[in-house]
Amino acid sequence: MSRGACSTRQSSSQSFRPWCWSSSYGALSSKACSTARSRDSIMDETIGNEALHPLKSRPRGATQHVTAGPYSPVLQVDARHLVVNSGQVAVDMDGNVVGDTIEEQAAATLQNCERQLATADCGLRDVFKVNVYLADLRHWARFNAVYEKVMVEPLPVCTAVQSALLPGFLVEIEMWAVAAKGS
Repeated sequence: MSRGACSTRQSSSQSFRPWCWSSSYGALSSKACSTARSRDSIMDETIGNEALHPLKSRPRGATQHVTAGPYSPVLQVDARHLVVNSGQVAVDMDGNVVGDTIEEQAAATLQNCERQLATADCGLRDVFKVNVYLADLRHWARFNAVYEKVMVEPLPVCTAVQSALLPGFLVEIEMWAVAAKGS
């Protein structure tokens, strides 16, 4: 994995599990953990680089531990251009649940987020903060496999928690973005 995964907290009494926890908790393989460690070179190349996005950037000196998922530990944003979408789920315009698996629902939910952002002249590249609510935290790695394919540098800061969701839904996503100047 090279990008897009989220940090995670579980809202139950279970203790925090680092990004590369054991497979019994739905964690990623040691290969993915090795990839996470090697991504520091990517972060070093983009820290403070406003050419990637002039309204959001990683501050110089931003670092994170070697087992951290591929997300930004901190971003600076221009707060004069904030766009926030409410929690989106995998639902079509007729109110039907889209998908039975976490992968299908993640893709549909991300498309709904992207559609909502577009109404404010934003896209996924403009997102700086993501909150992910999973019905089952064991779906986290599978969710991230979909999520990482659509998110772009500099990656949003991201938190994932286990949460009771409305019946039929496996994931809900809230996004914060920064609109282009003049929007």
